Amino acid sequence: MYSPSRDSEDRERQPTLIDPARALTSQLPARPLDGTAEGPGAPGPRGHDGAPPAQETVVAGRYRLLEQIGSGATAQVWTAMDEQLRRSVAVKLLHPDWRGHTEVAERFRREGLLTARLRHPGIVGVLDAGIDDGTAFHVMELVEGGTLRDLLNERGRLSVEETGGIVLAVLGALGHAHGQGLVHRDVKPSNVLVPGGGRSVQLTDFGVAKEGKGAPGLTATGVVLGTVAYLSPEQALGQPLDGRSDLFSLACVMFECLTGEQPFRGDSPLQVATARLTERVRVADRAAAIPESIDRFVARAMAPRPEDRYADASEMAAGLRAALDGAATREPVGEAGPSSPDRTILGVVLAMALVLIVVLAIVRPSTPDVPVTVDDAAPPPDSSGELLPIAAAEPFDPQGDGGDHASEIGLLIDGDPATAWRSEGYNSATFGNLKDGVGALLELAGEEGPAAVRLSGLPAGQRVELRVSVTRPAVITDTTLAGTAEGGEEVVEVALDDAARARWLTVWVVAPLPADGGRFRASIGEVQLVS
Repeated sequence: MYSPSRDSEDRERQPTLIDPARALTSQLPARPLDGTAEGPGAPGPRGHDGAPPAQETVVAGRYRLLEQIGSGATAQVWTAMDEQLRRSVAVKLLHPDWRGHTEVAERFRREGLLTARLRHPGIVGVLDAGIDDGTAFHVMELVEGGTLRDLLNERGRLSVEETGGIVLAVLGALGHAHGQGLVHRDVKPSNVLVPGGGRSVQLTDFGVAKEGKGAPGLTATGVVLGTVAYLSPEQALGQPLDGRSDLFSLACVMFECLTGEQPFRGDSPLQVATARLTERVRVADRAAAIPESIDRFVARAMAPRPEDRYADASEMAAGLRAALDGAATREPVGEAGPSSPDRTILGVVLAMALVLIVVLAIVRPSTPDVPVTVDDAAPPPDSSGELLPIAAAEPFDPQGDGGDHASEIGLLIDGDPATAWRSEGYNSATFGNLKDGVGALLELAGEEGPAAVRLSGLPAGQRVELRVSVTRPAVITDTTLAGTAEGGEEVVEVALDDAARARWLTVWVVAPLPADGGRFRASIGEVQLVS
């Protein structure tokens, strides 16, 4: 029986990172929502201690409260009887402490009205919303069953197939909400209902949902709403959001389903929130025998930059179906090992990122993989040019997860041709027919562009395109082809065309890849820039 640590539970229940006005997120019950007897003989309202309140409570003249089944940062959830339609419902009420805050009450009411326009089998419907005698409320469908949080608490982790089915269902719900201009902003296991008994998985609690597409709202930029363990990087930084933020949060949920652990760690909510700005985590580092296609899918969905993730819920669902199909035929990544920080991301966001990139470039990182080595490295060919400094190196994998063996990328520029960066393994010489190439991105430290590139340790059968750009490329089409190199020689020097103004060099490995023990990998020992 799996029982998460109290710290783990508290982090999910912690609704905010930074919110001077306090959070507007609430928790649905951490146990099944029980149906309630109908009719005149039904019991009166009861709190968690089982004692009835001083008097019966009726909200908006029609919703008679019966039993409190959940409580969060700003709201309580009750089962109730709709006296007009004679049906059981769930009523979410703003906590008494907030009832004197007009703006908070209006935001709560307005966001309920926004959610009420959603009509999708994967979304728990909001039936009514308003303010009654200063108390804001939402009325929702009453769904019997448990949450994904309950399921994880009971079982620890889920299979790839079960996880995939749940995530696909939530993606359908998010796609509908995003199509209506709403961003959920609080996707987490306790907001995913898994009723069982043939009923569909449903997404609930749009309590902090916000209209996108530039619509005016009551939440100011810079205010962070959501649950710290699942915040996207842009959400943690208080930046404007779109649907890709929800996709990141859902990928964090998928990570937890597959590993039994939340992806980001820290001793405080602030540390947990900032971890996603400086670290890249992989499912395969925390759980054994995860298929490579699944590991790669989750990594892309959790890319720190929104533009590197799936564009929308539909594209992410297609990617997940392909990953699930591939999981049946592709070998697992391997045994669990330590996660490796990717110190090269979000440099434009955090000033410290530049320092971390330089550290990664000059210090050989430890890694569970044994670096590929070449025999005694031959001296470099005669060249009249001098070597140019390289500021940083990072993986370049725009059609994949964005971080192909990031922990080894410093080996490209560590001054030792006997050590090598190598890509992940593929099932075919054409990258598993999933992308056009993979490689490394080098940032020049000086003002002078390279006249040539010197490559060491290219295996026979590997072809490399050398591409240059003035600005940092996001995709390969942002670069210009300046030269090509063929593997097989210990050292190859390639003259570049029109690279004088280049500030970035992309070393782009294209198909076919050479075989490596039954898999196919890219491998490069050393890259040097020559003036």
